[in-house]
Amino acid sequence: MDGAVYFITTKTKGNYPYFRDPILARLLIEELRVAKQMKKFRLYGYVIMPDHLHALIQPVGQFTIPQIMFTVKKQFTHEANRIYGWNGKNPAPNAAGGQTFARLRAYVDYNIKTGPRFAWQSSFHDHIIRDERDFENHIYYIHHNPIKAGYVKQAEEWPWSSYREWTNEKTSLLDLP
Repeated sequence: MDGAVYFITTKTKGNYPYFRDPILARLLIEELRVAKQMKKFRLYGYVIMPDHLHALIQPVGQFTIPQIMFTVKKQFTHEANRIYGWNGKNPAPNAAGGQTFARLRAYVDYNIKTGPRFAWQSSFHDHIIRDERDFENHIYYIHHNPIKAGYVKQAEEWPWSSYREWTNEKTSLLDLP
């Protein structure tokens, strides 16, 4: 539907809590930023919970919600599995980014217990926002999900959310060049 805003929920396979790892939560935010530039959409809000992502997305170009979500999920999966060494491919130390990657892998190997290879559930749930009240209800739900789950007492305490950006300016997020 042209011009529609969608509330999206996508979960990790088996609801495994991959996003308890700050590296993976930050990586997902970065993948949202990159996909936003590539697939041309507005991102009004998001929250990354340990085993799922909620987002409010409005396509503004030729790409559909399934195409946008395919890009986000595929790129994130590739990068997460590369960082954790689950895909068996690592850049050579002297290749572009190789030294940075080697340091990141060393950090992961030393500090983080690796779980199963990263995977998303094969689908995602979407809901078309009907009106302004529906939008406000969903942005509230997104930003207060960590409170409801018992992780924090106030929305601004959750680091993997658009809450701070939303309260500062109600515009599309992740507009970095």
